Amino acid sequence: MTRVVVFTDDESYRESFAAVERSRTYSLEFYRKDELRDVLRSLSEPALLYYDLDGDSDHSRDRALRYLTRGPEHAVGVIDGAEAVPDPAELFHAGAVDYLGPNVLESGVHPKRVKRAVSLFEQAYARNGDDELHGSEENNGNGSLADADVGRSVNPIDSAPVGVQLAERMTLSPAAAERMAAYRPSGLDWGAVRSSQEYTFLMLYAELDLDNELRRIWSTRRIERLAGSFRSYLESELAGHNARAWMWSDTAGLFLIPFDGRHCPVLRDCVRLMLSQTLMAVEWLGLSHSVGFRLALTTGDTVYEDSGQTGDIISDSVNFVFHLGKRYLKPGRFVVDEEALWQADPHLHALFSFDGRYDQRELYRMHRVL
Repeated sequence: MTRVVVFTDDESYRESFAAVERSRTYSLEFYRKDELRDVLRSLSEPALLYYDLDGDSDHSRDRALRYLTRGPEHAVGVIDGAEAVPDPAELFHAGAVDYLGPNVLESGVHPKRVKRAVSLFEQAYARNGDDELHGSEENNGNGSLADADVGRSVNPIDSAPVGVQLAERMTLSPAAAERMAAYRPSGLDWGAVRSSQEYTFLMLYAELDLDNELRRIWSTRRIERLAGSFRSYLESELAGHNARAWMWSDTAGLFLIPFDGRHCPVLRDCVRLMLSQTLMAVEWLGLSHSVGFRLALTTGDTVYEDSGQTGDIISDSVNFVFHLGKRYLKPGRFVVDEEALWQADPHLHALFSFDGRYDQRELYRMHRVL
């Protein structure tokens, strides 16, 4: 799929697609919005279609999206320069594979972004005859990829399909939707991850909470031993998600967790970890009293290098999660960013409430459970 077709009445958006136009990989065409139906009828090959929602009423927007996504042959992206869509996640639910808000339009659409949008379409939406998307007895024909993917159990924590549509439960901010559209997923394991390449991971910050009094009365050797046991405990509990302790210093560290760009099943186990702090202190740390910890789960991009070879890595996402853990997060708390929570089991949402914004990201904090 190398043909990119843009439907807009705003000539200024030509500059936003200048890098795509210069690309040797993609051909770029612009049409007025009222030419949509005629152009679609004339297309003889699959294409990535960008439709400008500016100026459309809700009814016109929904009608245009239904028309654009009614067949499996074309991928659809959305232009929303005025941020008129209150919940951009609904666009992805409707079948879109890219969302161009004002920040992206101002900085310009890069060919790599187009490639990722096409790849998302080919992987998730262009499987002819795939029951996950076209309906079957297993998913009741409702077209939900998540419902067809994941089984259920009687455990209420495990009972919901991961990645289920959350439009009625949670509103995704435009900034988060833009970040999600720019994901470079690592995949669900480490098989395709290569050194010096950048990927999107789930990032889990963890810190053992030792107050100044404990640090004063305990020896450095004992603290190091406790920190090592804490790290081993987390590695054991997170092993099912292929998590790696990537950076570690003193009593705190960062785990990288492979990520497919759509699901966040590790949130369940993070909840279990928070509910088991006392058992962890007794069984793993060998203490007769409770010592807690703090967790922060986010999505983020970083160049990957093996643990111990990360000294030269420069990553805004890594800096963010460490600042979040050290400067924002209070002892014994667990916070998750909106993207990770949105892609997790919605049954867990009742355990979280909005906690504020940090460095332009919306955060949700797990309630204390007695």
